[in-house]
Parts: sequence; C-alpha cells; structure tokens
Amino acid sequence: AGATGLGVDPDVDPAGFDAALAERMTDTWVRVRAVQNDPRVQEILNDPEFQASLQSGNPLELLGNAQLLELANIIFADAGVDPAMTPAAGTGGAPAEPAEILRWVDDKGRVHYGDKPPEQ
Repeated sequence: AGATGLGVDPDVDPAGFDAALAERMTDTWVRVRAVQNDPRVQEILNDPEFQASLQSGNPLELLGNAQLLELANIIFADAGVDPAMTPAAGTGGAPAEPAEILRWVDDKGRVHYGDKPPEQ
C-alpha cells in the first residue's frame, strides 16, 4: 500500500490517487447501500443514544462509540450480504447499478458526499 493506504502516493501520482480514492468511495457507498435494510443496521441507526453521538459534534465520542464500530463491521465484513437486503432485490438477481458519488462543499466549508445533489 502507498502512503495513503490506497496504494497510491498522492505526491507522486495525483491522478492515480484521485482514481483510487474514487474507487474506494464507490466501493464503500455500494457496501452501505447493500446493508441499508439489514435489521442490525436499522436498529443501530434508530437508537437514540447512537443518534445523540452522531449529533454531538464530538468526533472522539463518535469514534469511541461501540455501535459505530459494529456498524463499520457490518458494512465492511467480507462475508456475503443477504440478497434480500440489497437494493437489487426483486430485480431477478441483477446486480445493483453502480451509484454515482457526488461531492459538494456546503456554505460552512464542509465537504459532503452522496448519491443525490444537496437540497438548495
């Protein structure tokens, strides 16, 4: 792996770094969408204490949150995902279309990523 963990050193190959980062972001987004309906994920996301950690504005509190770690383990597990939980369910087993990942900066200078443009 390179200096960034993406296998590419941004100081040596900026274009390669951008491509590797885009690939990693797309892979992560596909994994998130594949487990979004998993009951374990929904339980974590709907937990008031987890929501309080998300809204706290304290990254150290969030990074130390056991539920966030569990959520990351679900998203990044190498085990297969239940096909009934994927967005492609009901499409005859066809793979989900790759999501286009959009990047934007809000009026406070924060960078956001998503598959839909921000609401204006």
